[in-house]
Amino acid sequence: MKIKKGFTLIEISLLVFIILIIMAIVLPFSFSNTKEAHLITKWERIFEEVKYSFSVYSLNHRNDFDIKLLPNYLNIDKTRLDDPILSKYSYSFLNGKSVKDNSRYYVDKFYFLEDSSIMGVKMADKCKIGETCGILIFDVNGEMGPNKFGKDVFGVNVYIDRIEAFGTNLSNKLLASDCNKSSSGVFCSFYYLLGGKLN
Repeated sequence: MKIKKGFTLIEISLLVFIILIIMAIVLPFSFSNTKEAHLITKWERIFEEVKYSFSVYSLNHRNDFDIKLLPNYLNIDKTRLDDPILSKYSYSFLNGKSVKDNSRYYVDKFYFLEDSSIMGVKMADKCKIGETCGILIFDVNGEMGPNKFGKDVFGVNVYIDRIEAFGTNLSNKLLASDCNKSSSGVFCSFYYLLGGKLN
């Protein structure tokens, strides 16, 4: 009687084929989550820089508050002020709907920051304490896609005395429900700062 001492070529081929199928299923999710985690980390860094810039701005303009001067305190890349990419740039909500010009989240004045991310600015001519003076939108991925809220676009409300990420003061449940593909994704700006998980 002959004893079998190994695997046949068919058995090895089948094993390799199964491993390749598993890798084809698992790896794209892994790369996608790593990329999104990188974008969220970049957003956290930008948010901290904006908070710091706002505090410096506030100290310098205690007596002559003009919120339109705030962008000058951010790291704008002055060599790219007239870059044609900025005039063509657009962004959308997480659900794919475009941000219309009558939306409170619509911005049409953009700058490149020194790290190649894009900042959009919309400021009111005048504002009072408690009112939103303006908004800042940050595409942490720059001109590369997907250019969507909750993926690579995040934002802050600007007040006379502070800045707050979109979604501040909302419940965790509401924040989480906005961070899915059927919603706007706007409130992911705060949700991810709280350590919310990717959906």
